[in-house]
Amino acid sequence: MLRRCSLRVSLAILACTLVARGEAAARGATSAPPDPWDELRRTDSALEAVLRRRVPDWSPEADAVRGRVDSILAGTLDYEEIARRALDGEWSKLTSAEQREFLQTFATLTNHAFVSAVTRPDVHFRLDSEMVNGSVATVRVTAWLSKPAPETEQQLEYRFTQKRDRWLVYDVLVDQVSLVDAYRDQFARLIRRGGFVELMGRMQHKLEASGRY
Repeated sequence: MLRRCSLRVSLAILACTLVARGEAAARGATSAPPDPWDELRRTDSALEAVLRRRVPDWSPEADAVRGRVDSILAGTLDYEEIARRALDGEWSKLTSAEQREFLQTFATLTNHAFVSAVTRPDVHFRLDSEMVNGSVATVRVTAWLSKPAPETEQQLEYRFTQKRDRWLVYDVLVDQVSLVDAYRDQFARLIRRGGFVELMGRMQHKLEASGRY
């Protein structure tokens, strides 16, 4: 069965790389938490409902839309786990204030990129497998554009951790390349060059250039 929706999560994280250009969806009345695939589908449905009608930045509704989107994504992406893994040993060297500053900017950048990816209706994908092992899980999918060709297919692997009865994405592999590993290389290079100040400066610049959704 062909499915199209939650590839948007991986597109968002990809689009957010520095060198490149909540309230989660409603859950059914059950004591067992949704599985990872269900979480992705519910997130997609919730975002599609919020963003179905585009709102200009000057509209009084714009802030409400941004708040709703941020809330939905906060229930899907584990920003802190991504940050810990991407910053590696540097995370523990940051003060609490620096950690909060990093997470706020990192989350905002990721959300901006995610919303940009939502405008890609030509992306489709197929669920290949779902594996749950205790509090961690993996969902593998194949993605392609509307006009399929062998060279346009990509293998995606979502990695989840379960926290507070929710499955949260902490990494995405695209053709076996980890987004967290890509972040780690970029962050380490910037920190070597100018420390935490350099890293935050680059992130702030990307955020300013990204505009507002």
